[in-house]
Amino acid sequence: MNLLKSTLTAVLLLSSTYVSAIAFYSSVDDVSDSTSPTTTYTDDDENWIDPTGTALDGATWIQPSDAWEVDGSSFSYYEVDLAGVDDYNLTSLFVSYDDNLIVSIGDTVIFNSKDTDIEKAWKSVYDIYDSSFSSLLITADSKLTFAVDNEKNDATGVIWSGTASVPEPSMLFVLGFALIAFAYRRKTNV
Repeated sequence: MNLLKSTLTAVLLLSSTYVSAIAFYSSVDDVSDSTSPTTTYTDDDENWIDPTGTALDGATWIQPSDAWEVDGSSFSYYEVDLAGVDDYNLTSLFVSYDDNLIVSIGDTVIFNSKDTDIEKAWKSVYDIYDSSFSSLLITADSKLTFAVDNEKNDATGVIWSGTASVPEPSMLFVLGFALIAFAYRRKTNV
């Protein structure tokens, strides 16, 4: 009987630490602080990265129509694929962008392209995930934000894709139910 209890306890502890990964990516459904977004996969010279087959697969280049080829324009987008999730942690984050990009979680900047020496960022996919932020709790009040500045009179856009980990509610339910059943059984055996 003790072996059964030990096994059950180990299974419950392992299942309580299980998390499921959710994918998020840039799309026209993401919320902008500017105008309604327009999307494109290439600029006039067809120089932008095509997300198909890359870590950005499924994502879409985004820019507001009033910021297209407008020198000094800026805009930002809030990631809404994570809406309705109470909290989560980043597990990966890939981007391509033009011209300057700042990625923030709430007020915390996790990536600033001005701190890098990346040139022609729109031609490649970059992994900007920093594991030092993996323990940072992200809530609905601390949105994942992508802010782009157009410092040259050229096409400007941003594209991103990633994953986040969230607690698995069904596992928490199983844990709670098992603990109640265990306590009830223990009480009736006394």
